[in-house]
Amino acid sequence: MNLRLTVGKAFSLLNKILIIEDERDVVDLLTLNLKRAGNFVVTEALDGATGLQKARAELPQLILLDLMLPEMPGLEVCKVLKTDRTTRHIPIIILSAKAEEIDRIVELHYQLHLILGDLCLASAKHNGEVRSG
Repeated sequence: MNLRLTVGKAFSLLNKILIIEDERDVVDLLTLNLKRAGNFVVTEALDGATGLQKARAELPQLILLDLMLPEMPGLEVCKVLKTDRTTRHIPIIILSAKAEEIDRIVELHYQLHLILGDLCLASAKHNGEVRSG
C-alpha cells in the first residue's frame, strides 16, 4: 500500500482543523496544503481571542497555533485551552518563527515534568508506596 495514501487516510480522520495565525499568507498556504493532503475542514482565526472562541465553539480535532498573535498571545491561548475540560484533549501544534519561543516552551515542559515527577514521588513516599534504602 502507498505510504502517502495511508498517511493521508489516517490524517483525514482528523477532519476539523483550526488554524490560529495572524499572517494571511501563512493561513492560505496551510489551508491549501491541508486540503490537498486530505478531506479536511479548515477554519481560521486571525487573532488569539477569536481563536480561543472558535476552539471552544467548534471543538476541532487539531489546532495549529502561532505564538505571536494580536489580542491574546498564542502561549496564553494554549494555557487556557489545556486547562479547560472541554478543550484540553485537543492536540495543538505550535507554529513559530522564533526559535527562542520554542526553546522556552520545551524548557517549561521539561521543568513541569520534573516538578510533577517529584510531587508524585513525594506523595508515594508519604503514602508508604516507596521504601527508602
